[in-house]
Amino acid sequence: MIIRNTALAGLLLLVMVMAGGKIYSMKGPSTDSLPEGYSFGLNNGFLAPCRNSPNCVCTDYEDAHYMEPVTMDEGKWLSIKGNPHLFDECRLISSEQNYLRFECESSFFRFIDDVELFYDEAGSLLRFRSAARLGYYDLGVNRKRMERLRTFLTSPE
Repeated sequence: MIIRNTALAGLLLLVMVMAGGKIYSMKGPSTDSLPEGYSFGLNNGFLAPCRNSPNCVCTDYEDAHYMEPVTMDEGKWLSIKGNPHLFDECRLISSEQNYLRFECESSFFRFIDDVELFYDEAGSLLRFRSAARLGYYDLGVNRKRMERLRTFLTSPE
């Protein structure tokens, strides 16, 4: 009985790893986390909205995905821009005057999330969007990532 249960557990683990590899190989195009008709960066002055799944947060739309933007000055923005390794698991993809885009990769299944940061000079606000490219649930990973950023930016230096 113990041998059978161990074999079944091993088989289940193998299937899960293979499924993760299959999902990894289907990561999709770089615009996969965006709703149809939107692009990375600003779209008519706003970051792209989240798709109809809970694996995304955004400051630009007051819906279930909403998070408050972070009030900050230009000095904080320049310190963010000067630190391309702001997020441990992320790599900087695009850097413009008031805009940064990162791709963040999970350690186990190698899922990719897209993170966009936009510094709104007029309002002294950091606006952001963090979204998973695949799947429906992300176990709150994107919300937690942006909460960590908020804590970092609002903590005393």
